[in-house]
Amino acid sequence: MVQDMTRGPITRGLITFSIPLILSGLLQQMYSWADALIVGNFIGEGPLAAVGATHIISGLGIYIFSGFSVGVAVLTAQHFGRGEHGEITKIAATFTAVIGLASLVTAMLGILFTEPLLALLGTPEDIFGLAAVYLRIIFVGVPFLASYNVTGASLRGVGDSRTPLLAIAVSTAANVVLDLIFVGLFRWGVKGAAWATVISQIAMVIFVHAYIGRHRPEVAFRWHRRMVDRPSLKAGVKLGLPAALQQGVRLVGSMMLQTVQNGFGSVVVAAITSAYRIDTVAMLPVINMGAGMSTFAGQNYGAGDLTRARKGLRAGSVAGMLVATVITAVLVPLGGRILGIFGISDRAVDIGWTFLRTCAIFYPLYGLLNAFTGYLQGLGDVVFVSTVHTAALLVRVGISYGFREQWGHQVIAWAEMISWVFTLVLVAGRYFFKHRRSLPPAQKSPDSGKL
Repeated sequence: MVQDMTRGPITRGLITFSIPLILSGLLQQMYSWADALIVGNFIGEGPLAAVGATHIISGLGIYIFSGFSVGVAVLTAQHFGRGEHGEITKIAATFTAVIGLASLVTAMLGILFTEPLLALLGTPEDIFGLAAVYLRIIFVGVPFLASYNVTGASLRGVGDSRTPLLAIAVSTAANVVLDLIFVGLFRWGVKGAAWATVISQIAMVIFVHAYIGRHRPEVAFRWHRRMVDRPSLKAGVKLGLPAALQQGVRLVGSMMLQTVQNGFGSVVVAAITSAYRIDTVAMLPVINMGAGMSTFAGQNYGAGDLTRARKGLRAGSVAGMLVATVITAVLVPLGGRILGIFGISDRAVDIGWTFLRTCAIFYPLYGLLNAFTGYLQGLGDVVFVSTVHTAALLVRVGISYGFREQWGHQVIAWAEMISWVFTLVLVAGRYFFKHRRSLPPAQKSPDSGKL
């Protein structure tokens, strides 16, 4: 269902749009959880650490392509708010073609340079071979994930958050079943886990394109000679390039952070990787509410109703902080027990639980941060947002390297938490000192929708 968020109750609109995004994110994390649970319990901690050590590199192309998908989503939402549906079709076709070609090149380069990339990260020798096997197969799926990212961004822009949920549900079910068959039954090890992931990604792309071809023709890809529309490409790149560059810097920074993590040994790698799986799932409601905020702000900005967009920010901030507080209350006492299901050692559980408790304290601030970030992105202020997140990453890297001797493996958690506070101060300041003050008086009327 396409959702027009330029009208109707604000809080209910944000929540109904965000719920399918949250469920999609939860299902998406089932990829890594299925791999981790099945690999950790069927094969052991070493292979689990090998899979975890590839996380940063396996996102090589997706980090960058997801940046461009931010531009696609924002641009689509703004045109939708203006009622310019013909432009939406051009955007979808243009970026499907361009990012599809770029992702093929990325996949081939990744396959060729798997070992050098793992060596660059200082991957422990005892898991290097397994990590290389897993990673080389995972790169095969990069073009399919890139294709899904573009399509999902287009669908979010027009207010459809349910179709991506259906696609991910199909993919997740396939991944779990294939993991059990390839790893549990056939005993293919990390190779089986990797192929299960790739095949399920292919199933996801086939499903979503078949579905939108019948039900969402405005965002469906159509092959023709002039499918790349230059104005659409220019506008999308203008919005997406800052986010893509940010993701590229994030990739380099994450590789540096992975090097710090790897320096503490394979037990810490297994512990922090498992903790991050829980942390990522726990934060999905907050992150996806921020994505919903971006679409909400984009549609209302396109419709010329900044007052309603600002009310949405208020509602999204309160909801994000409340949800994050509940997650903290649940995760702090139960985090250690959840870590135990990954089949890691007691020492690794203790390390991972300490990491999770540190992060969970700051979750409410992260909820507020995502609301402001989504709002600014929806208004097209992507250069500032990307610059701030890049600066925050540099802060995180600097702290990780500067204090690893004093803080030990806990530096990984504290560096990230400090970067959250740094980012929140800047994005909130941007709103209060620029966007809120620059709101035209004519748009401050109280009749732009109920909270």
